[in-house]
Amino acid sequence: MTIGNSFGSSSIQNLSSYNSKKVDQQEALSKKIEETRKEKQEQQEKMASGKKVNSAADNAATMAIAQEILASYNGLEMTNYNISSSMSMNSVADSSLTNVQDELTRMRDLTVQASNDTLTDSDRQIIQTEIDQIKEGLTSTFENAEFNTVTLFDGNVADLNLETLGLADFDVTSGNYSIKDIDKAINTISSVEAQLGAEYNGMEYEYSVNEYTAYNLKYAQSGMEDTDYAQAAMDDAIKTALMKYQIQTQGVLLSSSNMNLMV
Repeated sequence: MTIGNSFGSSSIQNLSSYNSKKVDQQEALSKKIEETRKEKQEQQEKMASGKKVNSAADNAATMAIAQEILASYNGLEMTNYNISSSMSMNSVADSSLTNVQDELTRMRDLTVQASNDTLTDSDRQIIQTEIDQIKEGLTSTFENAEFNTVTLFDGNVADLNLETLGLADFDVTSGNYSIKDIDKAINTISSVEAQLGAEYNGMEYEYSVNEYTAYNLKYAQSGMEDTDYAQAAMDDAIKTALMKYQIQTQGVLLSSSNMNLMV
């Protein structure tokens, strides 16, 4: 074998090995470019949706925890919706009872007036006419006061009517009446109002606690799922620059390989 043939054969082998390495580099770089492209696409999806975790594939554990937090949050929101409705019903009932107290106070004043020995039976009849009108108004309130079609004073909030208050047959013309009956009715209404007030305060406290807890849960879920746009924009810019560099590097490798093939 001659020296020239030996040198030529060795050069060809070296060139072949060099080109093989270039091909391997190009394939590896192509994979890197594809990986970067996918990462950039995922980053853009997160920015578009506003969510870091769009599916279980992104982060199964985080998504599962976030869904549990969301379920707890929704539960508290629904509980507070129900509490809010109960508070509203409570307020309507309390407002109605304020009017009842005003009417009972007027009825008491009329009863005190009727007890005046200087009044005639005719005078007392006039007083009784107004008392009867008050009783009719009370009956109307007890029968018609409602919240969302739910009647309030037939046992839902309290069982109130002229009979339970002991005033159904109250008549200052009968000569057999007592102001204590009205005082007892006023005290009964006061007790119901006190109960409503205590219930309202309790519901208001529970609502506040639930609202605070729900806020913290939502904040925690947001931290786990929501995209940090500043960070996402930075990451997207880095991916874009990296892809440009990788593509340029790939072009250099291809150009180098082509030149070697020409040699």
